[in-house]
Amino acid sequence: MKTKTPPTKAQVREARTAATKLVRAGLLVKTGADEYRLPRLEPKMDPHTAVFNQHINAAGARAKQKFIDKFGYEVWKEQLEDAYVDGIMVIFKSKPTEWTQFYVDTVTKFVNEGRF
Repeated sequence: MKTKTPPTKAQVREARTAATKLVRAGLLVKTGADEYRLPRLEPKMDPHTAVFNQHINAAGARAKQKFIDKFGYEVWKEQLEDAYVDGIMVIFKSKPTEWTQFYVDTVTKFVNEGRF
């Protein structure tokens, strides 16, 4: 019977470095000192679904702030505040504008953070 030789310190260090890179890339989740598991894979949401899930990753609030940073509060108030307060369905009742498209795209990006 063959006996396995234990890994060298260099091999252990190399394996830990590789595992750390995978954790940082989101491909592994560290569960213990030297224990790992695959992440829970959730599919990305399309824009129509994402806008109804703005609570995920605080996407709605973050997209609002990004919109205001880019276009200003006056444009937000004029173009999207009613939809934000009254219900996002309002933006689907008319043709997309530069502002609604930016908002939906930004919400979708934030909702899909960490999804594969």
